[in-house]
Amino acid sequence: MPQAATKEDDMRFLRFPELLSLKGISFSREHIRRLELRGEFPRRVRIGAGTVGWVEDEVDAWSKARIAERDAAHSRPEAA
Repeated sequence: MPQAATKEDDMRFLRFPELLSLKGISFSREHIRRLELRGEFPRRVRIGAGTVGWVEDEVDAWSKARIAERDAAHSRPEAA
């Protein structure tokens, strides 16, 4: 009997050029590395010799969190 598909079955890795072309993230490689080290961007995953990628769902969650931060900042009353 076939097993039901799980969320992990749909996992996709994004390579560096796809961060821009698919997600609109135009940071340099070095800036992404700095953000990763500070825990401010999803950590890369080694997917082969000399090859890394980022889990698409984690990048999407990061983007949504940035939008939520923006919206929360705009919903606060401005200080006089």
